[in-house]
Amino acid sequence: MTVLISNLLVESSGDEVDKVKMIPFEIEQAQGLPKTKHPFNCGIFLVKILECQSLKIGDMTKINDDNALELRRTLSCEIFNQFVDESFGK
Repeated sequence: MTVLISNLLVESSGDEVDKVKMIPFEIEQAQGLPKTKHPFNCGIFLVKILECQSLKIGDMTKINDDNALELRRTLSCEIFNQFVDESFGK
């Protein structure tokens, strides 16, 4: 898939490209990041990892499959509180 997408981008640029000289890229697995055993947890893991990176928090041990549901609940409450006016429901 990655080769297909990169070839489509090259073709759509309209430039003449020598595909023989193209150097394939490599995908490396990130080290030291929390891993999930369940594919449906990848989204919340990504959001929380990005949050930790932006706040310069190095300890990401609380991002795990055991508390993924609680991470979702917390994030949904934060989003709700951020976008809902204080007068909501009055």
